[in-house]
Amino acid sequence: MDLGDILAAFVEPYLHPLDDDGMATHLRAIADRLVAQLPPTDLRFRFFLTDWPQANAFSIVGGRVYVSRKLVTFAKSEDEVAGVLAHELGHIATHQQATDFTGYFQQIHITEVGDARDLFDKFNRFLDSRMKITVEKDRGEGEQLAADRVAIEVMARAGYDPQALPTAFDRLVENKGKTGSWWSTFNQTTPPETKRYRELLKTSRSLPADCGAPRATMNAADFAAWRAAVMRNRSLLRREDLHNVLWRKALDPPLVEDFETLKFSPDGKYVLAQDRNSIYILTHQPFEFVFRIDAPDARPAQFTPDSKGVVFYDPELHVERWDLANQLRAEAEEVVVQKPCLQTRLAADGRTMACMDKEYNLMLLDVSSGNHILERSFFYKPKLDIQGKIGRTRVSFQVEFFNMEFSPDARYFAAVARNGNTLAFEVGSHQEVPLNDAMKEAVASAFTFLGPDRIAGYGGEKGEKSIVARFPSGELIQHANFGSANVGPVAHGNYVLLRPIRDYAVGVLDLQTNEIIRASKDAALDIYDKDSVNQLKSGELGLFQGSATPIATLTVPRGPLGRLQVTAVSDDSSWLAVSFMQHGAVWNLKSGQMAFNLRGFKGAWFGEDGALYAEFPKDEKSGHTLAHINLASHSITDAQKLDQEGMHQRGRYLIHLRPSDKPNPKESNARLQPHAPTNAGIDQPFSAGSREPVENGVLDVSDVRTNALLWSIPFPKEVPRIIWDIPNDRVMFVWRVTAAGVKAEYQRSADANTFPLSRKEWNYFVEVLQISTGKVRGAVEVDTHEGAFGIQDVWAAGDYALVTDTFGRQTAYSLASRQIVGRIIGQAVAFFASPQPVVVLEPRSGRLQFYDPSSLRPFDELTFSRALSLIQPSNDGKKLFVLKNDQIAYLIDIPQVTAPVGTDATKH
Repeated sequence: MDLGDILAAFVEPYLHPLDDDGMATHLRAIADRLVAQLPPTDLRFRFFLTDWPQANAFSIVGGRVYVSRKLVTFAKSEDEVAGVLAHELGHIATHQQATDFTGYFQQIHITEVGDARDLFDKFNRFLDSRMKITVEKDRGEGEQLAADRVAIEVMARAGYDPQALPTAFDRLVENKGKTGSWWSTFNQTTPPETKRYRELLKTSRSLPADCGAPRATMNAADFAAWRAAVMRNRSLLRREDLHNVLWRKALDPPLVEDFETLKFSPDGKYVLAQDRNSIYILTHQPFEFVFRIDAPDARPAQFTPDSKGVVFYDPELHVERWDLANQLRAEAEEVVVQKPCLQTRLAADGRTMACMDKEYNLMLLDVSSGNHILERSFFYKPKLDIQGKIGRTRVSFQVEFFNMEFSPDARYFAAVARNGNTLAFEVGSHQEVPLNDAMKEAVASAFTFLGPDRIAGYGGEKGEKSIVARFPSGELIQHANFGSANVGPVAHGNYVLLRPIRDYAVGVLDLQTNEIIRASKDAALDIYDKDSVNQLKSGELGLFQGSATPIATLTVPRGPLGRLQVTAVSDDSSWLAVSFMQHGAVWNLKSGQMAFNLRGFKGAWFGEDGALYAEFPKDEKSGHTLAHINLASHSITDAQKLDQEGMHQRGRYLIHLRPSDKPNPKESNARLQPHAPTNAGIDQPFSAGSREPVENGVLDVSDVRTNALLWSIPFPKEVPRIIWDIPNDRVMFVWRVTAAGVKAEYQRSADANTFPLSRKEWNYFVEVLQISTGKVRGAVEVDTHEGAFGIQDVWAAGDYALVTDTFGRQTAYSLASRQIVGRIIGQAVAFFASPQPVVVLEPRSGRLQFYDPSSLRPFDELTFSRALSLIQPSNDGKKLFVLKNDQIAYLIDIPQVTAPVGTDATKH
């Protein structure tokens, strides 16, 4: 059970257990009925409904079982859910993980364990020894079969239909009832899924007749109601548990996010505006808000062909259709596929989904039933290019996915692969549609449907031979020149959208005149005859009618925040600045009121002089600049031009990572490339993603207020991975200890010579510098135990360096002793050392835990009702600013949260 507690801390951030006990009550009732049939045990069984995107269940030693929401919606009956739960209980009842871990521990000479702390230390030894441990590859199949045998018996004893487990398994793995033949068995070529299905049938049929007979369980209507509730209820709200809150304020007015999709309905009566978390439904005339739909991370939404509904889906293939008249969700479905989809499309009626799986098979799925309407195996094969060079081999794996689309009336589906495969399909009749040579040529490179019977086909090296043609006949309507842009349809009218064009994200091409009649910096735009809808710089939506001035504007109501590009909080917690790519704002937190509505900025810092310094990218009116925003006078001036390539703002500093053969930033006129910094990000200098070490670079750090160069460090041999921790005034350089850059750094810095290294190939040298001075504050060697794990992030404060590894652990090192002082499982979201060292973890979305990194002692826990968009401690470590994604801000008293147990501070 102690081992289960440890494993739960690792897996739950990925499984996303729901905090909704009411939704899981039915699941636990089924589970209790099954557990009652197991032999007596002291284990505490716990069952969780999760937002894990796979249709699957997962169990860990000690009694925890996790069932995905998607699996519940996949099940056809309570018996099928019971079968899955019984299988997971079979893993636990046969002690499989306990046996496995005993074997792993013995391989690294651990023969006994003590209390929970001792087990935690030895489990970390196990993780560090991963490269030395041999895992028996054949154990997995035997463990699955053993769990199945237990499941069948437990189901029968509990009164569930034991045939439900093989039925559900066969459907889930798309085995299609195959059991293998005597020949495949003789040659040992029966696929594992087929063999397991055969064994399930064998076990269930071996039961006595009275045990194996189906019997009434839950009322089918009750199960259907619960299944529908699990499918539809995707709310991320949870019960709030907060204390030691100094204040709570709503941002007013809220920040409007960048819209990613704007569309008119086919009949022109409605408009939808979609950002990362919401779909807003508006009327066209008058231009007014109607209602909002929660749609976190959804793919672009569509109006149904009859304009009566909206459909959308998310990366987990959860599909929803909403009725516009009653403003309610009409349907919700979960599409389940055995092999993950690399590319998907949803028909506008929400009834059919296209999927290209990881083996490049093309299929059309009925959304409601999950049945395969169409299958084309190996519709495309990527090219494998192997080129040999002296001493090394370069492998190029070229992947160019399909061009596949549904017609806007959902009647046709068409797909084209780069290897020449072409398919056209009429969905309603389930019939393939033959295409003549003209049509095949029109869609060969790239295409998009412009209407139910029109396509735009891209042709020529630069789009100069593009056409508009009838579909599926191939009849030519007109020639067109689309340039190098991607072509998209409009809701209505003889136009196409081109993305991008010149200095704009999108342009509107009039097909009749072949002229660009409108362009926008925001890629989201749509046209309905003479009307267009676009987002303004203020964040408002604008309705245009043939001119550059909107005839109507609209601000959508408050919605959840998406991914913020930049955040900054003044140290006295009086001011807040946040920005998306295109839109940003500044709030006076004393009043909660917005002080500035700005275009998107790429860096921000509140200075001690009462000003906000913010980096603005180049636009049509100004260059790339650092602006000085006087908070008292509401005046904005350019503090300096940022006209050097690779220069950008990080908090109170200007960072310039440049090749050493370029002049000093003040002497260069090089054109700056856009960069999107974060508060604690990682720079990928010069050739992002290159496998070869980048050499001969120079890092310059200047003050944003004065532009004075604070320090400069050359990297003649190898530019390290550079990690910024702006709140703690620290920057970390990370090299492999055997890298040439480490030797060069030892020659450059006398301080670096004081850090002895082991020279083990897989270890990392992490050097910690104070940003304001450039002085070395310490260094540690991270032993990865021959590559058992990698480094994801590094934080530093006071005497501590906190390293996040690829296992999800936080390892605290003392810079003074260069030794590990403690380890915690979980994702760190803040770290500070004054007035005492505190690590803030977020084990689940919206839940914060406070830890002492040296003693591993937990201080306290706070639970917010929603996901968090910003978590930032004050410079003195006494206050924590938190912004929820519903744009409600909190200020937390950290000394009270971290006070010793038993003091008044622990009282809620």
